[in-house]
Amino acid sequence: LNEEELGQLQTQASDMSVVLSMDNNRGLDFSDIIAEVRARYEEIAQSSKAEVEMLYQTKYQELQASARLHGDSMKET
Repeated sequence: LNEEELGQLQTQASDMSVVLSMDNNRGLDFSDIIAEVRARYEEIAQSSKAEVEMLYQTKYQELQASARLHGDSMKET
């Protein structure tokens, strides 16, 4: 009798459906993420700006030296 009841319970259990409800709301704070990305972008922009300014100054100094050299050679002729 015990095995018969156990068999019936197993049959009933295998026919059941289980529905789980999950809450995947992790509460991401996008304002913090955006602020972090913005800060990093501004760091990169400042670094790039400084690099371009340095290249400009170097090129400007080279051109000034070249102009002086050519100006001096024109005065001699």
